[in-house]
Amino acid sequence: GWTPMVHMHTQSGGKLDFREIDQTFIPNEIDENHINVGSCNGDFELEDIIKNTNNKVKNFLKISETEFDNTSVLNSKELDKRNIWLLPNFISEGKCKSFIDFQNDSTAKDIKLALREGFKSIEHVKRYTTTGMATDQGKLSNMHALGIIADTAGVKMGTLGTTTFRPPFTPLTFGSIVGRSVGKFFDIIRKTSIHEWHSQNNAKFENVGQWKRPWYYPINNEGLHEAVQRESKAARDSAGILDASTLGKIDIQGTDASEFLNRVYTNA
Repeated sequence: GWTPMVHMHTQSGGKLDFREIDQTFIPNEIDENHINVGSCNGDFELEDIIKNTNNKVKNFLKISETEFDNTSVLNSKELDKRNIWLLPNFISEGKCKSFIDFQNDSTAKDIKLALREGFKSIEHVKRYTTTGMATDQGKLSNMHALGIIADTAGVKMGTLGTTTFRPPFTPLTFGSIVGRSVGKFFDIIRKTSIHEWHSQNNAKFENVGQWKRPWYYPINNEGLHEAVQRESKAARDSAGILDASTLGKIDIQGTDASEFLNRVYTNA
């Protein structure tokens, strides 16, 4: 059968209704800011598409009957449609593959296994099997997966709901969404809690990852070597303090924390 492309409708916050007669999810329009027309609204016959589209556009734009030229066509009706989620196969599932998602190589067997493993929610089945994930967001596979779940679990497909259709609807390059002028935000700067003290004491910083680590503290016109010599002598003659905030930490908690550290640090 046919499946309305409801992705953009749901991405804009719209809800879906399930139409039992042809087992399709169609837009439930409660938002006055947009309308769905044509096949994405669940109209698949040309005559119905033109008729319903005319009415929807006219009402949406608040056009009176006298200002609107109705267009109508007559075409032969198509035969009733029948949805087939999984083609009959006389070969056992263990000896053949019935692919549902061609991008992720998910099969009907995978979906049935997910149900046997206890996954009931369509979102859980999606993640267990990877059906409908990645770039196509289920455009080819979701309805088949829902149909197989419903048939296997013995429930109505409309009660299962759908997965979340994430944007974008069609592929786009990173170049179209990447920031053009990010300046100082090109690489994030991370500062320690006493960064301001270091700055006030004329510290020169070195970049360690994204951290600003104080390097040395020149006085007057001191260069690197002069400042290091002076600071080293001061630490040797009296005392020195190192800000190690930029180093990695391991937080160890529990009643045996001290015993654990004694065993890890043999020189403690």
